[in-house]
Amino acid sequence: MVTTCGEEALDMGADCTPAPAGMVLATKALSSRDALHVAVMVREGISRIMTFDQGCDRVPGIHRLGG
Repeated sequence: MVTTCGEEALDMGADCTPAPAGMVLATKALSSRDALHVAVMVREGISRIMTFDQGCDRVPGIHRLGG
C-alpha cells in the first residue's frame, strides 16, 4: 500500500492477475482496467469505489460513488 496526500493506493500484486481475465469474460463490456480495479477490491474486501467511470456498475456487489 502506498500513501500520498492522505490517499491510499493498493498494490495490484501478482495474486490478482487470474481474476481480471475471468471478470472480463463473465461481465459484459467490462474493460481490462476496470477488471483489475475490481480484482484488487475483491481481494481487499472493498465494495465501494469513488469514480465517474460507469464500468464498475456492471459488477454485482460493487457500488460506485460519484457522478
